[in-house]
Amino acid sequence: MRHLIVLSALIVLLGPSLSAQTGLRGWHADGQTWLVWNDDQTFVGNDSYSIYRATSPITNLAQAERIGRLFPADWQAPRLKLAPGGTTWTLPDAGGGTYQLEADEAVFVHTPHAAIPEYFAVVKTGDFTVGADNTTGPIAQTLDPVQPQAQLSGLDDGHPYTVFALWVDGREDPGSGRPGFPVMANQHTNGIAHIFCVFSPSQGAPALPMPAVLSLHGGGGSYWKFRPSNGPTARVNYKVEDGLYVTFDNRLNVFGTTEVVGVGTRWFGYWQHYDRFLPPVVLPPDDGVIYDYTARRLDWVTDWLVAGHDVDPLRVSVIGTSMGGRGTCAYVRRNPDRVSAATAFVMPDLFGDSNGVSLMGEPAQNLATNLGVGIVDFMWPSTLASDVDLPSMRFVYGTEDSQISWLSRPVIMTEIDAQRWGTQLYWDERGHVGFGGAWDGAHFVGSPRHDAQWLTRFRSDRSYPAFSHVDHGGDPGQQPHPGDPVVPANGDPWGTWGGWFDWELSSLVDEPDRWEATVFLVSSSSFPNDVSPSDSATCELTVRRPQAFKPTAGTPFSWSLTRIADGSLLQTGTGLVAADESVTLTDLVLHKEEARVVVIPGCGGLCAISNTCATSPNSQGTGAVMGNLGSPSLAADDFVLVADGCPPSHFGIFYYGAEEAALPFGDGLRCVAGPQLYRLPVVLTSPAGRGEHALDFGAPPTPAGQITAGSRWFFQFWYRSDVIGGAGFNLSDALSVCFCP
Repeated sequence: MRHLIVLSALIVLLGPSLSAQTGLRGWHADGQTWLVWNDDQTFVGNDSYSIYRATSPITNLAQAERIGRLFPADWQAPRLKLAPGGTTWTLPDAGGGTYQLEADEAVFVHTPHAAIPEYFAVVKTGDFTVGADNTTGPIAQTLDPVQPQAQLSGLDDGHPYTVFALWVDGREDPGSGRPGFPVMANQHTNGIAHIFCVFSPSQGAPALPMPAVLSLHGGGGSYWKFRPSNGPTARVNYKVEDGLYVTFDNRLNVFGTTEVVGVGTRWFGYWQHYDRFLPPVVLPPDDGVIYDYTARRLDWVTDWLVAGHDVDPLRVSVIGTSMGGRGTCAYVRRNPDRVSAATAFVMPDLFGDSNGVSLMGEPAQNLATNLGVGIVDFMWPSTLASDVDLPSMRFVYGTEDSQISWLSRPVIMTEIDAQRWGTQLYWDERGHVGFGGAWDGAHFVGSPRHDAQWLTRFRSDRSYPAFSHVDHGGDPGQQPHPGDPVVPANGDPWGTWGGWFDWELSSLVDEPDRWEATVFLVSSSSFPNDVSPSDSATCELTVRRPQAFKPTAGTPFSWSLTRIADGSLLQTGTGLVAADESVTLTDLVLHKEEARVVVIPGCGGLCAISNTCATSPNSQGTGAVMGNLGSPSLAADDFVLVADGCPPSHFGIFYYGAEEAALPFGDGLRCVAGPQLYRLPVVLTSPAGRGEHALDFGAPPTPAGQITAGSRWFFQFWYRSDVIGGAGFNLSDALSVCFCP
């Protein structure tokens, strides 16, 4: 990282490329051209400077192209001054050092698209007079990589930080960027600086490559408001000790009623020809297209951190509140492959102020975006903009939020839950933001699962179980429940769908022929409200972000759930891979104890073995062992049930049912069960003690016992066991089979 060096004698150091006069001067460094001039400081209201470019000396503005305009707030750096020691912009000089702008100087940054010499002029907007004092050139330019410029450094509650500025390239054509440096603004926002701040761990350098947490502020916030030391005030812990914590600033200086005002871009962007120099509430046309300029900037800074600061691209997560929460949700859905995990607090749905409709149009317009979806649709949190699986996310809403109506919250939560994302949905009694005490006393405030640090445990190259349709109450419907879309909220005052479920990351298995994870309800925590209030809960589990486990749509699969403590088989089931190739286990019951879920694609063979089957008190031995011959395929029609370890030349019967359960059968035996047990013809075991029966798929015992593709059945063999002093019966263990078409 370049050390910050203040050079007071810039004119001398830069040599002949700078004019010795007090007017416009320029030079090229770090892939961009830097234009500096003395500000006459007579600007009022919405006055601005205009910047022009040409390939020959400029003697008349009609010969040149206007490439930018600046409000005083653009060069006076009021947002930079929010951080201690922030004063004026620090720029690179032509000799490899730095230059700090004087208080009465202005700066514009041009990103060239060709390595040619160019000339520049700067005038007050509306003034067309040019001369030696407000023109400069030729400036030889290169296409070297663009670099953010370090502005200042310090410590925040023990966390070293550096504030950076990135001057963006704005063009009329959003797709005309340079290789490695895309267009991140339109022609009316060209050449302005955007700030971000990188906080390092307080305990020293972590293992490399390290994770990074990107933090997006709310509509009234800034990059500095959500710094680590402000976490207690914000009621969220923003300290990250194993990686980087990066806060971004989202503010455009725009024409106000009487003076320049700052507005946010919803962390997405604005319509292609939005003119920030026009009065507010100038709507874009109905055919206007909104481009993701701001999201591109987040992308670029992230890639820069990966390339130069040892950030792991597979461990980049996002956190945000209010507008930042909406930005978090939108950014993840825009490019889910770039994000490992996310947390969004009290996110609004769409627009707020009049400048918002100037940037993005009125909601009724639902202007198109470059993502191929309308902006209103895209900003709705349950809209998917990609077919790539989303990362694990946490969304937190407040029933007492005075700025965001509760009317949409139950609707959004229900829609998200129905899509089986890996999103843990929370609600409690909090207001809109934590500042000012609006979150004090809310049920989940203080949860370490909502901290920035929690996000660093996830990776984008690792699959995970997504829990949905959860029920902690046992009653019909989902419990707890947020209630109806009414104000005031009429549901449970607090609750979560999915937040009391968890899994063990390190032992996850993701292979072509199986997927395994250790799953459980949270039973202990330093934060009591993170513990599930129920001892068991029902849910669906969808395998998200599979890496190798990718059975095709329509493929049958089987699953089992085994308690780790004693190896007991708790549940089994089957299903078919959905049309979107997702795998979902239904009616899964989890407890406050670790259990291993195993999913096997394709058709049985041996899907699960029951350990609950017992023998008659009058019998001897351990019973027969079930197996099979041939393929469990209806098309092959060669499936044979096998029971080995039986007495030779004895009669026995194969039974099958829809469930494995510990139910009494006959003389105290335990066996498979279901709404009905189906009996196959009697067989005689061989002299070697094997019983066999070839299934005839076209002739089941009854229609209810039909063996169909994708169906799963448990099979068992019942046989008589003659012993000294009496007679008894034995049951084999159970064989669970999932049948192929």
